[in-house]
Amino acid sequence: MSRLRRTSIGPDGPGRRLALGVVLAAPAGGAAVPTLALTADTVIVRLAEDVLPVRTSGRLLLFLVDDGERRLAGRDPIEAPFFRSPQPVYSVAATLEPGGAVVFGEAEGAWPVPIAELEGAFRAQAVFRCNPDERSHRAWGNPRSAPTTIELARDRSDSIELVLSHVDARKPRSNPDPTFGDALVWVELRSEILSAVRGRDAFLRAGVALPPGHADGANAERRWPTVYVVPGFGGRDEGARGYAAMFAARGSSALMPEAVHVVLDPEGPLGHHGFADGTSNGPVGMALIEELIPHLEERFRLDRRPPARIVTGHSSGGWSAIWLTLMHPETFGACWASAPDPVDFSAFQMTDLYADANLFVGPEGDETPSYRLVAPGTERVLMTTRQEVGVERAMSPDGLSGEQWGAWMAMYSPALASTGAPAWVADPVTGAIDRYVVETAWTRYDIARRIAGDPERFLPLLPRIRIAVGTRDSFYLERAVRRFAERLVELGAAEGPLPREGGEVRIGDGPGMIWFLEGGTHDSIVPTATMRWSREMRDHLRALER
Repeated sequence: MSRLRRTSIGPDGPGRRLALGVVLAAPAGGAAVPTLALTADTVIVRLAEDVLPVRTSGRLLLFLVDDGERRLAGRDPIEAPFFRSPQPVYSVAATLEPGGAVVFGEAEGAWPVPIAELEGAFRAQAVFRCNPDERSHRAWGNPRSAPTTIELARDRSDSIELVLSHVDARKPRSNPDPTFGDALVWVELRSEILSAVRGRDAFLRAGVALPPGHADGANAERRWPTVYVVPGFGGRDEGARGYAAMFAARGSSALMPEAVHVVLDPEGPLGHHGFADGTSNGPVGMALIEELIPHLEERFRLDRRPPARIVTGHSSGGWSAIWLTLMHPETFGACWASAPDPVDFSAFQMTDLYADANLFVGPEGDETPSYRLVAPGTERVLMTTRQEVGVERAMSPDGLSGEQWGAWMAMYSPALASTGAPAWVADPVTGAIDRYVVETAWTRYDIARRIAGDPERFLPLLPRIRIAVGTRDSFYLERAVRRFAERLVELGAAEGPLPREGGEVRIGDGPGMIWFLEGGTHDSIVPTATMRWSREMRDHLRALER
């Protein structure tokens, strides 16, 4: 961590503030950025001469973290957004050439206030997002600055410069894997379906962890069952390393299903796409079903029977697992999901998208919470929906941040004819819900409403599904699961009454169920649910062998 020097800028100038997004071309000979007259501190972000070889377009983001925020000590600013403590963020669409720079001042892409209104010490980091195929700020090809401590003051007009001097090259993963050898295989398959839609090469990726015995000659004719794992938000196929490590550990057969574990990559340019076909992400579910799974089954000798294909996931991955099971019953015959994203949009976290007028405030005018810290004897809201959406809008006023709300809109919303970007489900400034977008687009992805609207199709599939959620989920996701369970009771597909706190609700006449873990949070339920899920998956697969 370096501490940045200051240089005085334009003390005798006309005293205007510079608007965010002013792009300064690199002067001949690498001279300094021209002196500008300002009335408050401003930040200049310069692209180093040797980082990008050509003029490049993208979005330049500036992240700040209060230097006194202990909860974020040791975290790089570009790890934002931070649910436990939302921090300032600024952005601008930019085209940079080597040595060029952008000046940050007042802006539309700003949260919570313009830079000129900030006061104090901050850790700052900038990143130029120019890789069109990756959402992550740290994606290969995205130049970034080093985390640097700066000081901002409203009564000074200093120039603070950050230099985009670091860029990661793409590092292809090797087969055999350096750690696990042939027991871990990285798969990258060009998708003809997605490439045709996007107009450029698009790939489907997976990490495949092979169980002990898969390579044995005695099993050369064996067809192996498969556990397809959909990671949660921000997760990638890299998670396969964890399964490979568990297989390699002594005694793993007593803990894990004897199956090939395939960790899918649910990340697209607009965030977690959930393998749900849509306007913005394209036919990602179709590509999975028609291209990747057949390829994996041929390459790794996988059992093609639906009951031998398990799909599981947590959080956004939990929603995806349920969605895939219901939409593609000819492929997936069993599902285990934990803490899924909202499965009933009448309880979309703390908002009823069908009845409430505003995403940011409830019917009584109270700020809508989005993330809470739950600990023994206490519960504290650390982020509101207004803050979460505000940060995302600052990152991308068009709704293309790829963060949680941006990802939901890319999944559920129609694309705007004017920009091609997904439509905001609510006004990002006022929070007013767009009823047209909800009713004409989002309802198609409301799992509870889909089941109620076509019970003949979906009710017979419910016994395949197991859901677990904590009764004090950090993102209030238990509310949608409870509404979902209530809907199933009304349809006669589940037994009532529902437990007031912890307990189970059986679904249909099979193994399907909804499990409420009393006092459990979004993260704390994972070890408990994983242990039970593993045991049930083993029993399910052993029953197929009989």
